[in-house]
Amino acid sequence: MKVLGMETSGKIASAAIVENGEILAEYTLNAGITHSQTFLPILDHMLKLSGMDLTEMEVLAVSEGPGSYTGLRIGIATAKGFALANAIPVVPVSTLKSLAQNVVDFNGQIFTLIFARAQELYYALYQAENQELEEIESPRVLLLPDVIAKMKSIQAQGLTIAVVGDGFFRFETEIRQELDNQKLFIPAPRRHQLSAAAIALLGEKKALAGQSISGSQLVPVYLKKTQAERECEQGHVSD
Repeated sequence: MKVLGMETSGKIASAAIVENGEILAEYTLNAGITHSQTFLPILDHMLKLSGMDLTEMEVLAVSEGPGSYTGLRIGIATAKGFALANAIPVVPVSTLKSLAQNVVDFNGQIFTLIFARAQELYYALYQAENQELEEIESPRVLLLPDVIAKMKSIQAQGLTIAVVGDGFFRFETEIRQELDNQKLFIPAPRRHQLSAAAIALLGEKKALAGQSISGSQLVPVYLKKTQAERECEQGHVSD
């Protein structure tokens, strides 16, 4: 099964092709240029270099969030357009779970953290065992002290935890000060980056499990209200 993966939820724009659990191609750009300028050229260039066409793809896997509102809208809109135009099924994949996929070879509990704002983090907890991921706590927004409390609780059981995502580096000092660093696994920097290959690998598993949807059903998962929604609510309150 050929799966086209798309990742635009953060600073990185990334596209990948996976087939039968093998990464055939991946193109990633982290140059500080907006995804609206780069993502379609990245996708087109990767397909041309790999000698494949969009019509060969059997499934589209896209990062559903949480993450940058603008970035998510670009990825979701692109996947939706391609899916509807080419009658290709879509699989939405949690951005946080894709981070856990980057360290799926770690046997234990994986804290996935994406910086949201101030002391807020997008958070989810996964259990990795034998190259498979199980969701322990679903994606949500938590304050840093609450995340640290969860980490300490697991370490108190004598267990080593893995932490992955840019949220770790944002609060590395605070996390290391509070935790037992002997029971803390921090992967190499590359594994903290969002990856379309991880999206595609997880998407292929979901598709094989019959969890694909149509493009018209695809929606982003923000977890937090957008700025426009907050401003609208504030406007209603002041009226």
